[in-house]
Amino acid sequence: QLRARARPSGAPQMNPARPPGGCSRGHAVAGAANGDNAEGPPSAAGLLDAQAPFSVQVYTVAGGVVASLQVDERATAAGVKALISEAGGPQPDRQRLALPSGKLLRNTGKVSDQLADVESLTLILVPSIEEQGRDLIARYSWQSISEHQDWLVAHRGAVHNSSVGQLGVGDFRALLRHIPRARKVTGPEVHHAGMSPFSLQAPVPWEEILPAWDDHVLDVEVTSDTRGLDVWQHFLAERQWVDANIVGW
Repeated sequence: QLRARARPSGAPQMNPARPPGGCSRGHAVAGAANGDNAEGPPSAAGLLDAQAPFSVQVYTVAGGVVASLQVDERATAAGVKALISEAGGPQPDRQRLALPSGKLLRNTGKVSDQLADVESLTLILVPSIEEQGRDLIARYSWQSISEHQDWLVAHRGAVHNSSVGQLGVGDFRALLRHIPRARKVTGPEVHHAGMSPFSLQAPVPWEEILPAWDDHVLDVEVTSDTRGLDVWQHFLAERQWVDANIVGW
């Protein structure tokens, strides 16, 4: 079992400026496996390999230290965010990690490629998708998928096909995150184009779709006329995926 060492205080420091080298800081590391088969789900550190070829410091926007990560070449963005959370940072869904260039760490692709020659990341705290969803539903009088998922925006009334001009860019991007998550509940599946719908290999796993979609909506170019389902359809076409339910919407 690989473990992350969390900050004893259980919360990220919020220092007004980056501290000088040598002062205390939180650590989240991928340690060596101890050979014991502990019961229960693996820790977040299990998403990273035991070997850690390079270190990355994570800071708040104000410069406070959140964690010191030991990142392996096979690390995933989900693994990095989970370690930050274990070290006292926010939940992964509330994290955006900015590179020194100003670009955001992507969910897809190798993290080690994105972190080449990078020594630090800046943690940007954002509302969770649940918080954003409840806010959108309240302000626009939309409906949720169900009482159990009262945060997930339903497509009733063609809501998912709202435009940037109707919502503004910020609310539009927030809404986009709900499109595949609502479809995961209501169906149908997303399939590889050209494959028989009866093939066991036809469905695209939602675990593959959702991270790629979240990356896509972060910086997809939009105009006032852009509609939600236009973005969704273009996203599918780029990857040679198909969604039968898009027809007639």
